Amino acid sequence: MKETYQIVISGGGLVGASLAVALAGGGISVAVIEAVPFDSRRQPSYDDRSVALSMTSRRFFESLGLWEALAAVAAPIRRIHVSNQGRFGMARLAAEETGVDALGYVIANRDLGRVLWQAMQEADIDLWCPARVTGFAGEDHGMGVEVTGEGMPARRIRAQLLVAADGQRSLIREQCGIDTTEHAYHQSALIANVSTDDPAAETAYERFTDTGPLALLPLTGARRSLVWTTDAAQAMRLRDLPEERFLEALQRHFGFRAGRFVRVGRRHVYPLTLTYARQIIAGRVVLVGNAAHTLHPVAGQGFNLAVRDIAELVDLALAASARGGDCGAAPVLNDFQRARLPDHRRLISATDWLVRLFCHPAPLLRWGRNAGMVVLDLLPPCKRAFAYRAMGYWGKTPVLCSGRTLTSLTRRYGEVPAGQEFNLENVV
Repeated sequence: MKETYQIVISGGGLVGASLAVALAGGGISVAVIEAVPFDSRRQPSYDDRSVALSMTSRRFFESLGLWEALAAVAAPIRRIHVSNQGRFGMARLAAEETGVDALGYVIANRDLGRVLWQAMQEADIDLWCPARVTGFAGEDHGMGVEVTGEGMPARRIRAQLLVAADGQRSLIREQCGIDTTEHAYHQSALIANVSTDDPAAETAYERFTDTGPLALLPLTGARRSLVWTTDAAQAMRLRDLPEERFLEALQRHFGFRAGRFVRVGRRHVYPLTLTYARQIIAGRVVLVGNAAHTLHPVAGQGFNLAVRDIAELVDLALAASARGGDCGAAPVLNDFQRARLPDHRRLISATDWLVRLFCHPAPLLRWGRNAGMVVLDLLPPCKRAFAYRAMGYWGKTPVLCSGRTLTSLTRRYGEVPAGQEFNLENVV
């Protein structure tokens, strides 16, 4: 292991690993510090959950050369069906109406994690695992990062930039003194993979109920990813039901649009809270992923927002590095925060508003949202605008999320002269 890096990433989950692969592919010296071994069942990023990848996230993974491997295990979303249980009105979107092959893709966390883990193994990335960042402090032209791991004494390494990808309860964010806003939804999400007798699983369903939204997303084969939002006590009761009774309850709640439910995998329950940082930079520290924002899963956009964050960070880091500059310099990080906070605010507000609107019991609001779905379904311009948001287009799109390859980006910024050794003391 080296003693000096341009960027150190605390957290090797889906977000941290994606960032590391992108940075290393652009020639940035990077280390990943991860507390939980990647093949462990305790690894929270590689559990039984799934993520919905927007079109901008697909473009990002294409830019890294990973999409071919991901496409083999990802299920396309060709249609989106939104409805309100027991009420009139629904909205339907189709990929062909928007002129794209798919509105998004769904992939199991374990499959995405496996591809990223393989990419990290093949890239020039130093993996410190199991290990954790136990302290950090600013130094001349950089910062010192204290790393402690199993079977190794504490070591101090140096970096231009420390990236906190260490989750919703980020210790680095806390040590930086960055304030967060939190809102408990008093709901929990029951997560499971279910199978149906209908193999044509290319439709994503979002069904709003009196207890919360229920999402059913396509996976490969006849499997579906279920996200059933309800109050905490009910979620625990559903988790503990025998399989046959659980499937009966799900069928009653969802209906038969996706066929008959015939099997359910392991069920997990997660409390739902909106958390977002008031700022995403502090000194030479940047927050990404759940350390910066944790959203309600109603729109399936949390990971996609994180991908746009890291795509912007990679772009700025490559530009600074290629010119012999400092990836953690204040102008670079200020540009990052200025570029990304508007996207955060728009998506956080839209997601929170959607949850509040569809969970509010007021009859007038109930009538208005049902009428709104009818209008959306009947007006093609509204449907296209809604589809673009679902595909991840929320304002300015980072370069790596718009179809530009990582190779072309590094060429654009110029090559660092061959044989030039990276040295923090010589950084401009």
